[in-house]
Amino acid sequence: NGGAAFGGPDQFYADWTPRLGLQWNHSLCPRANIAVGYEGIYHFVDQDANYIFFPMNSNDRVDNILFVNLTTAICGRFVAQPFYRFKYTRFTDVVGGREDYVHSFGVGLYAFITRQFSVRAFINYERRDSSSGFISDYEKLDFGGGANVTVRF
Repeated sequence: NGGAAFGGPDQFYADWTPRLGLQWNHSLCPRANIAVGYEGIYHFVDQDANYIFFPMNSNDRVDNILFVNLTTAICGRFVAQPFYRFKYTRFTDVVGGREDYVHSFGVGLYAFITRQFSVRAFINYERRDSSSGFISDYEKLDFGGGANVTVRF
């Protein structure tokens, strides 16, 4: 996109995203903490019309996110972190308007084997409802795991 507002001649998509976030943390007991918060994000998008069907800047949008996380030490080196997240997105330049509502909830389980090594597992359910007839609503279930290695020097 030779005329891209954010980049050079080979760029077909750019997204500049200023954000504002607020978070409140509270200790429920010595082994549990709750975090409640809000995040507001505006996406200024510049995209090349040759690569997409929709009009220029149809991806400009405002995200409003509310979340609740509970972090609790189950025993010794094991931590559980259930969460809920609600995201409301309003696309500002879409013809006819578009609003998406996304609900996500799940849990992460963490085992801190040593100071340098930990493993994790997670499960997450998500549902999106869109006001646009061109965008499919969906439900998805994700699960997985991983390992972390920390090197300090």
